[in-house]
Amino acid sequence: MKQVQISEELFSRLYGFHVLGKQDALQAQIICDQLQEKMDRIQARAEYSAGVTPEQQRKRQQRRRERRA
Repeated sequence: MKQVQISEELFSRLYGFHVLGKQDALQAQIICDQLQEKMDRIQARAEYSAGVTPEQQRKRQQRRRERRA
């Protein structure tokens, strides 16, 4: 399974909500909204990546290597 990075703010909200028990409707809504935004970005990236052909991926990797050199 891949790892996903979240903002420190979202982590703090999740920690407070689940570990410290700071559960209120506003916090729950903010957490849900931020998680939904993150999931939307993950899905968009997956859809984009699925549309990229192996040849396009090889060309991109080659260009990246050339820029680094």
